[in-house]
This record gives sequence, C-alpha cells and structure tokens, in this order.
Amino acid sequence: MLFDQYIGHSFHISPGVVLYDGNQATGNATLPTGQTFTLNNTQYYSAAANAATGATPATGTGSFTSGKIAPEILFGFGNMLPRSANKHFSVSLEAGAIFTQKPVIALGLSGYACVTSPTVGCANIATTSTIQANLQAEQTKLNSQASSYIKYWPILRLGFGYKF
Repeated sequence: MLFDQYIGHSFHISPGVVLYDGNQATGNATLPTGQTFTLNNTQYYSAAANAATGATPATGTGSFTSGKIAPEILFGFGNMLPRSANKHFSVSLEAGAIFTQKPVIALGLSGYACVTSPTVGCANIATTSTIQANLQAEQTKLNSQASSYIKYWPILRLGFGYKF
C-alpha cells in the first residue's frame, strides 16, 4: 500500500507499508550416528540407536520468518496516468527500500545427544536442561547475527502504462 506525493511535475515520494511479504524458510536435518554438531560452543555426537535405552540419533528443525508488516519508502519520476489528453503511453521509475523487522529464527532438536562418543554420555535432548540451554543460546546467537544483516530490501521498479 503506497501513497504518492508529487513534488513538481513528475518527481514523487511514496511512503507505504508492506502488509505481508511471506519471506520464510524451513528445514529439517537428520544427523547420522556419530555425526558431531555444536551448540553454544559445546560439541555433541548424534547417538547410536539403542532399543534397550530408547536412544535414537538426533534430528533437528529450523525456521526463519520475517515480520508481517514493514514500512517502505520510494522516490521516483513519472506518472502512470498521463496528464495530457494527447498522450497514451507513460513510464515511471522508482527506487527505494522496504525496512524489515528483525527476523525470527527458531531451532528444535529431538533424539539423543552424547558428549563423549556416539554411545557414551548420551542424554535425551528434550529432557536434558544443559542441552536445552545450549540450544537456546545458539538460537539467540543466530537471531542476533541475523538482525544485523537483514535490515532492508532494496526496490527498483520500472512501470509502463497505456491510456485508452
């Protein structure tokens, strides 16, 4: 949604709001037995399956979601509606940016993680407070890093119009 404020004959400033841009990503990971992974600078091994203890290899999920509302500003030349009765074609050019909200990154892990080897020092990820704290710290670190990189999306728009 934009509002065009013309300054002079064809130069305009267009403040607006993007109500939903749908930028998101999701992913799943299966870590084979013995695969190492790091959470908050702590290394873990994906556990070996063990029917006696109920241990299963670690699996993970991740998601990235951007904000649903973002302000935007465009500066441009031209008007899509020709002002003269003799003109039928029009061209407009706009440049600006959408200023995004902080993205939200969410991580999830399940299965068993081990601290010594794939079969020694294993614990259920969902019920072990140390692993959950390291997972939360890693998620916080990723959210902090993402917020410093993704601040705006540049826009360059070229429009053509024809008046019948």
